[in-house]
Amino acid sequence: MDCIGDELEVCDTLLLVLSPESLNSRHVKMEYRHFFRQEKPIIPILYRQVQKMPFELASVYYLEFTQGDRERALSSLLEVVSRRRGSKAE
Repeated sequence: MDCIGDELEVCDTLLLVLSPESLNSRHVKMEYRHFFRQEKPIIPILYRQVQKMPFELASVYYLEFTQGDRERALSSLLEVVSRRRGSKAE
């Protein structure tokens, strides 16, 4: 777990894949809560529908990968990541 913690410190953006399994993982919760505490950006990706979104994530916009056009969803993800990289370079 120390190795993951070290990597979280140097990572500037978290891509958070949302699924019932990921949201039930205590390690995933620790990771996204760490990013909230550090006020680092999180890009949530809804991979599989979840029954109830955790309170911390309920108001966060997420990219939809559960239905529809996955090519479009992937394009949106790449656009968001590209914008993040561009704003960091300024």
